[in-house]
Amino acid sequence: MASSFIWTDLSTFDLAEAKRFYAAVLGWEYFALDDGYLGCFAATDPSAGLYEMPDRFRQIGMPSFWMSYIAVADVVDTVASARAAGAIIEVEPQAAQGGTIALIRDPAGAGFTCYEGDDRAAAPEPMESGRRVWHELHISRLEVVQPFYEVVFGWRVRPTSERDRYEFVSADGAVVAGVRVTPNEFKGDKEYWGVYFGVRDLDQAEAHIAAAGGTSVVRHDVGARTGLLAMDSQGAALHLLDIGDR
Repeated sequence: MASSFIWTDLSTFDLAEAKRFYAAVLGWEYFALDDGYLGCFAATDPSAGLYEMPDRFRQIGMPSFWMSYIAVADVVDTVASARAAGAIIEVEPQAAQGGTIALIRDPAGAGFTCYEGDDRAAAPEPMESGRRVWHELHISRLEVVQPFYEVVFGWRVRPTSERDRYEFVSADGAVVAGVRVTPNEFKGDKEYWGVYFGVRDLDQAEAHIAAAGGTSVVRHDVGARTGLLAMDSQGAALHLLDIGDR
């Protein structure tokens, strides 16, 4: 499933604190997938990864952040295309679990990881509580990144009925992700890919966030559903999506 979102993980300052927070908010359980890398389980399947931020990220003042992974047919070719289209290659192609990865920042600075390898996480995740259910690019100016994603992934931008919100659509007509022109007062001064996790009761989830030491920022429409931007207890942007019956 090339050019589709397949995975996410959180780079966090305090692993034990992150485990406590997400267990309280999303009901996650954990299992070691690799040295220092945890799988976050919703129901019986891993929905995300969790690891302690590497020193090189700490030294440059990186915040705690969720990373989106996009499957590609050839990482080396994708990196070359991205670089020619104005991206910064933060991590050149290197070996990873089951394949090869590269970390790319689009022309506005939003980072994502490309993955070439086995397809164990390629199937879309079901709309279940605690699962990764959506990805949306939060951006200040659409025109800065639209040509980049068209060239590198073949995605076209389609407007939605919501003001300042668009969709990335693949060549075969499938909706791949969302794009939202978001004021800095909500998203901060950085451009980023937001990872959305499903919850059945958004009010209850907000209460869990507050009790666990996080902060709710703003609710917003995501198509026919309601999303919530929050900050976890270590300052990572956390997006939830109400997946209750419609």
